[in-house]
Amino acid sequence: MNTCKRVVFGIIIIVTIGVVFWGNHIMMERPSQMLSEYINQGKLVELNLTIYFVDPSILTYIPVDIEGLKEWGGDNKITVNGSQLAEHISLINQMINTDLSRVNNKDKNSYLNARIYYLFETNYGKNVYDVAMWCDARGDNESIIINGRNYKSNDIFYNVIFPFLPEDYAQVLVEYISLGKYDE
Repeated sequence: MNTCKRVVFGIIIIVTIGVVFWGNHIMMERPSQMLSEYINQGKLVELNLTIYFVDPSILTYIPVDIEGLKEWGGDNKITVNGSQLAEHISLINQMINTDLSRVNNKDKNSYLNARIYYLFETNYGKNVYDVAMWCDARGDNESIIINGRNYKSNDIFYNVIFPFLPEDYAQVLVEYISLGKYDE
């Protein structure tokens, strides 16, 4: 009888651990839902958009990760408050509702070489949605990282930040994209 109780207790513990890990996985998979909730509840003014960027044509000795991009220095950071975001809510909604195709970047030669990173966060610093561009796999700039996962790039992820970028940088980005270094 004692052995039976131990087996049942062990199964309960295993199931509980599985539910906890599965539940956390689901929460990580729904960051766009969190952004949608802020918009649907009329709380967009409680969010900020922070954009970090460098000229995509700048060559570096090593790939630039997100922290490296944040620490780049100079005028490479823009912060947009919620009332400014509200003026572009249709673009944000379009971004949230875009169907994304996962990219399998298990290739050991695949890496992030960040030139643009932006995040929507609450006034208290909670990350709601973030996007890092670009991921290179032997020169391939077609994938981006959204909330830590790789997806095939889509123009909407550029379009949503264009209204907030300095005009000269936006022009450089448009030229870079039109040269075929990024293909949609």
